Order: sequence, then C-alpha cells, then structure tokens
Amino acid sequence: MYSTRILELIQIFSLYTILVFGLAEIIGRPFTRGKGFVYRICTDIVVGNFYIINMMFLLAYLKCLYQPIMIVLFLLGAGLIRLFTDRKRVTDYWKHKYDIICRILKKEYGRNLVRQKVFGKTVQGVKSTIIKLFRGRVLEGILLLLAMAINVYYFSYQALNFVSYAAPDVEVHLYWIQSLVGGELFPAGVYPFGMHCVGAALALIFNVSAVTVGRMLGVVTSFYLMLLCYLLVKTLCRLKYAPIVGFLIYTIANLTVDTTYMRYSAMISQEYAMLFLIPIMFFLYRYLNEKRKLDLVLFGMSFSLTIAIHFYITAVACFFFLSIGIVYLYRMIKRRMLVPIILCGIISTVVAVAPLLVGLCMGYELEQSFIYGASVIMNDSDMYADSTGNTRLEEEPEEEEVEQKINYTPEFIIEESANQLKKYVFKDIRYLWICVIPLILVFGEWLIRLCKGSVTNHTLEYLSQMLYLLFILVEVLLDRFELPVIIEPKRMGIFIAYMLPLLMAIPFEILFMLLQKKKVWKTVCNVVALGCLGGACVFIISSGNLKELPTVYYFQTTGAMTATCDIIKHYDKYSWTIVSPVNETTLTYNSGYHYELVDFVTELENYKKGMELFIPTEYVFFYIEKMPIQRYGFSFSVEDEILRNRDTISIEDAREEIGNDYKKPDEYYKYKRPELMSRMYYWAKAYQSYFPDEMTVFYEDDEIVVYRLKQNTYALNNLAIDYREEMLYE
Repeated sequence: MYSTRILELIQIFSLYTILVFGLAEIIGRPFTRGKGFVYRICTDIVVGNFYIINMMFLLAYLKCLYQPIMIVLFLLGAGLIRLFTDRKRVTDYWKHKYDIICRILKKEYGRNLVRQKVFGKTVQGVKSTIIKLFRGRVLEGILLLLAMAINVYYFSYQALNFVSYAAPDVEVHLYWIQSLVGGELFPAGVYPFGMHCVGAALALIFNVSAVTVGRMLGVVTSFYLMLLCYLLVKTLCRLKYAPIVGFLIYTIANLTVDTTYMRYSAMISQEYAMLFLIPIMFFLYRYLNEKRKLDLVLFGMSFSLTIAIHFYITAVACFFFLSIGIVYLYRMIKRRMLVPIILCGIISTVVAVAPLLVGLCMGYELEQSFIYGASVIMNDSDMYADSTGNTRLEEEPEEEEVEQKINYTPEFIIEESANQLKKYVFKDIRYLWICVIPLILVFGEWLIRLCKGSVTNHTLEYLSQMLYLLFILVEVLLDRFELPVIIEPKRMGIFIAYMLPLLMAIPFEILFMLLQKKKVWKTVCNVVALGCLGGACVFIISSGNLKELPTVYYFQTTGAMTATCDIIKHYDKYSWTIVSPVNETTLTYNSGYHYELVDFVTELENYKKGMELFIPTEYVFFYIEKMPIQRYGFSFSVEDEILRNRDTISIEDAREEIGNDYKKPDEYYKYKRPELMSRMYYWAKAYQSYFPDEMTVFYEDDEIVVYRLKQNTYALNNLAIDYREEMLYE
C-alpha cells in the first residue's frame, strides 16, 4: 500500500507538471525565451494556472466538461494564443516540420536517421539545461536538492502513511472537485473555485481519480511553494550562498509551531493560492525596476489568481502593496507607474471576479465561507453559519456581564504580544530575534544609504519586505487586543514562517553589501555563510531541535480507503451503496451512493415488528470499525499511541444509549463512535446469520471489517431486524 501511494504521488506530480508547465510553454514561450530559470518558473506557474482556471470556468458554464472536448479545446486555445503572439516563429516551425515529414514520406530520411536526430536533440537539450542550471552552482544545487527532499518528506508524511485527509476542510474541497468532475459548478454556492478547477482538470483530462488528486495535490503544491520561496530569496540576494543557508535552516530547524507548516500537506485553497504570492512580488519588483509592460501583465495575472483561489492571499498581497506604496511611492509618481499599477489591479480584479458574478447572475447563492470571513473581520466570535448557510447569533445571556477594563500598560502589551507570537508563530519567543535583527539591519542600512544618497534597488526591496513583515506581525497581534482583524492569527503566522529563509539570509547579505567594494570579501562572506550553515546544522541535530513532523488527522482507516477504491474499480457505476461514516461521501460521488451509518443505526433504534428498511442497489457495503477511531476531528502527533492502543467494539458499548443530542453526523462520530460501530457490528453479525449467502465479508483487517450484501433489485432485502434482542444473549 505504501508503494502504491508513492506511485500515486509521482503520478499526480508528473501530471500536474505536464498540464501546467506544458500549456504554459505553448502559450508563454515567446515571453520566456532567453530569460533566466526563476523568470521562466514564475511565468509558467502563473500562465499555466491562469489559462486552466479560466478555461475550466468557460467549459463548466458551457456544459462541455468531457475529456475529448477538453483536450481538443485546451490545446486549440493554447495554440491559437501562441499563434497570435508568435506567428512568424510558429509558421516557420511548422513549415520545417512539414518539410521533414515530406522527406520521410519520400524516404529521403530513414527511420534510423529520424530516431537518431530526435534522440540526439532530446539528450542535447536535457544536457544543456542541466549545465545551465548547475554550472558554478554544484554545491548550491546539492544543498537545494537536499532541502527540497526534506520538505517533500515532511509534507508527504500524512499522504504516504495515512489515507485520511490531511485537514478537515479537504473533504469539502474534494466534494467540490468531484462535483465539477460530474459537471456541477458551485454545489454549495459561489466560491473562488480556482484550485478546484485545476484539480478537476487533472482528473478529467488524464482520467485519474479525483480522490487521488485530493490526497496528493497538496504535496505537489508544497513542493512548488517551497521552490518559489527559495527562488524569491535567490532573486533578492546577491551573495551566492545566503539564500540556501536561510532556506535549509528554515527547512530543518524546529523554529515555529506546527500550525505554520502542517497545512502545506493538504489540498487547501489558501495554500494553493500562496503559489502566486511570490510571483506577485517577483513581477512587481521587476516592473518597478525595469518598467516592462510584460512584467506588469504577469503581475496582474498573479494577483488575479489569488482572488480566483482564496481571498486571504489577496488580503496578504494587499499588505505587500501597502509596503510597496510606502517605499516606492516617489519612484512610481516620478516614473508614471502608479496609474498603470492601479489600473492593472482593477482589471485583474474584474477578470477574477467575472466568473463568480456570472454564477450569481445564474442564481447561485454565496457560499457560507464569505459569512465566516465577515465574522472574523468583525471579531464576532458568536456569529456563525448554520448548515443552511444562514447566519444567526447565539442568544444573549439573561444577565449582562460586566465588562472588565484592561489596563494597556507597556508591560501588559509586551507580555501579551509575546504570548500571541509564541502561540501562533514561534516555538520559543527568543526566536523573534530572527525577525528583529533583519529589521534593524535593513532600516539601518537604508538610513546610511539615504544619508549618502546612494539608495539601491536591493535596499528598497529589503525595506519593502521588512515593512510587509511588520504589517503581518501587527495583524497577528490585533486579535489579542480585541481589535478588528482581516485574517485570524493562526493563519497569519504561516506568512511569518514563510519569510524566515529571507530573514535568515539578510544578515549575510547586508554584510556582503557593506564589504563588496573588495572582491575578496565576496569569498569571505560566502565562507562565513557556509560555516554558519554547518555550525547551525550540527547544533540543530545534536540538540534535538529538528523540525517535528506535522500533526496529522485520522478521519478514516486505511482499510476503508482500500475497500472503497476496490469497489469503485471493480463494480459498475451506481450499482452499489456504501453504508459508512460521512468521510466516504466524497469518495463515492460520480461512482455510487452513500448512506450515513448514523442514519442507518438510528433508523433501527425505532424497530417495530413489520418495519421495513431498503437500500435499492444490487450491492450494499457496510463499513464497521472493529477499533473505532478516537479523537475524530482532532489532529494528533505521529508519536501519539492513541491510534495503536484504541479500544475495540464491545457488547457494553452496543448496549449504551446513543440519544438525540446532536444535530450533525460529525458530532455523533466524534462522541458516540464506539456505540455506533458496536451496534453496527452486532447488526451485521445477526443479519449474516439470517442470510449467509447474500451477506459476506468483502474486506477485513485489524481495524475494520466491510460486509457486502448482494441482493435482487426486484426483490430487495429488508434490512430491518431486531438484532438488539439477540444482543441480550451475548
């Protein structure tokens, strides 16, 4: 099973890379020709995702989400865009290919010659690419590969070792992807569907399971996210080894709380949208420094993607724009760049919001996450969305509570700020110096250069990054002092951690900038940086301060996922129903039916003689956990023994009352799971004794048993039996 998951991860990584970068190369090759590796990566990620998302919206509205049509239209659209932007080269290219085909048909070219030319050109292309990337960067390349391998290990741990979703909201996102695969857009209301468009495109175009996409796409996203994080630091720093020093220490050191990185392993819209935060910075810096229209267009596309995927990243991008506005305002006015940037932002917003407005015009309602976001901004913890998406306020207490006035003394503010940062960002508040030292150095270096009249582009870039950091720090602290926030602090802490590679590289970079007049100092600074890296690694490993594995979730057993995948693979569509907890609902979508286990059990609670309970499919599968999952809905450490030492189902639990205190299935599975599973077990045991030929074991391991009922659809089995009477004799 572990090897199967590795193959699935490799599959989704390959397909995502082919889809996004392949389409981007067709469309954007004229713009990246002759550019560096960083420019090409950023451009391809932005152009590829922008094209896929908008094409998926268009095809969804036109009801054309079918594999052959999608493949043709995706390639045709990309080809037409390329023809429009690079007509001469495209025409010459295809004339050359036509000439080769004619020569082959005339037998002027033999098979061996064609094979030799194709193979030789491919090998030469790969060789030249490797040489360009690693020439003079062998050590840097090795360290980068090591850092990326460690990141993949961390962020793939849940996906490779547990089949369960890596975060609670993955189940919802997977359901939306499944809905889009089935041709239904906005199943829960209008929402930024960018990530779901990409996931559905992968599933439909390459005919892979949406479940596999849902489980592995987060790991693929984290790979490119970490790569972009390193590349941004690489573009901002001129000292060769400063970026890899900061990036590698950030990768292995246990500096931040796990909430700052645990979400990277999950397929979540916020983390996917973070892919475009770096291109926003990269292209905006290039435009401010070089004033090239193409950079402005790519910046606008990047910003548009954040709106199309997750508004939180748009809000964080606005913090960055605010810092840019403060630092670069004089330059933007002097060089007449302010108006183009504002217009670009407006156009980008319109482009991103247009598909959502179309959905609203077609009668779709807003998804309830918008209401939740409003409650966060208003700092209203009492307001929440119910299952219908309507907001309501909890009833006011009869007696008004007397508000205690807080004395905001400097000591109180410092203490509470430290507690807030320790809770949401740093493992130890002493690590705050990682932020403070670069802030002091950058502002000090800026003041010195300002006095000398020699402020450089690098100085302004670092200064804008430090202001951006300050805005994020303030946003993390606002909630503690009951001030309005845009994003809750546990999510904002992610962006501070995301900046640590740059913050740790800045001291070396400032040292280099102060000493760069003599060439020998460049070598000295690089040696110092590598020496610090070696010393830091030795200290981190010897002191046991390696980054901890992210906490994981366990919503379903490995056996449940294995059985479901086998059913989908080997049984006809819609010929079966799974009776299980809610977690299999999204897996069965587009393939079969799902019946809530809690509904099944509670139906049998009211058993009376002559009662009938039917499930109208040829096959019915009953999922029963022999070791009911504990702490359902909560994350746990991978070293936690609670999974391995779980209690088994028992006759005592089966006799316990379930009650009607809970309104949602999740609450029953969280608090009454042993009772539910125990009752299902004894029902299945009793039913199998009545119908041994129809009711058989389909799958079983230490954690779960899956029964299969085969029935005649013209004479359905009555599933209502008085199994509780037989429990009395156990």
